[in-house]
Amino acid sequence: MEFEKVTELIPGTKYKIKYCGVVTYEGIYLKRDGNYRIFKNATIGNTVVKLFKQDVSGHHDFYVPMFHRDRIQSDMEHRAVNKLLQQIIGDHTFYW
Repeated sequence: MEFEKVTELIPGTKYKIKYCGVVTYEGIYLKRDGNYRIFKNATIGNTVVKLFKQDVSGHHDFYVPMFHRDRIQSDMEHRAVNKLLQQIIGDHTFYW
């Protein structure tokens, strides 16, 4: 699965988090509380932490999974339109 780096966190969204480019963990962002970001069900290694407070002063990179569903749907629709146009004009090499 591919991930896309983001700069703004949305409550209720699951993120993959890299700390200083070394430690990687996952968690569902809840809110910011002063100098902390609060995550629930953070998975750090093999340990699940129900509520995890992350200090905002550290260097954290946040990633969300990239879903290819929309691109795949668009490609399928484009192929269908091409097939219909090829049948209508009788040229099976036509591509729009």
